[in-house]
Amino acid sequence: MTTGLISLLQPDKRLRVNVPDYDYAKLSFAIFGPCDAVGIPKNEVCRSASYSHGIRELLLKITSDNPLTAGKYMLAIFNQAKTAKVKATLVVHFDEGGSQRPNQVPTTK
Repeated sequence: MTTGLISLLQPDKRLRVNVPDYDYAKLSFAIFGPCDAVGIPKNEVCRSASYSHGIRELLLKITSDNPLTAGKYMLAIFNQAKTAKVKATLVVHFDEGGSQRPNQVPTTK
């Protein structure tokens, strides 16, 4: 069982080097799976929030109440306003620990 965070980020328009020619796009995303042997997802597992205006960062928390099971998954990004030339980065952070062992991040001294 896997928990963690999934973020969909758009470039920060406050930085002069990243000034897009549009406002933040109205994006959302959903995770489908796990996939069967042919690659067809079983169902929609979770969906991010959908806002009436564009925002820079969408965050979806995968909790122990509804964890992901082992398998292959698909993620769909929805561009609700059909904004052209949208730049976005998807970041996935899975917890290494769990209910059986602590979540320890290796560090150097």
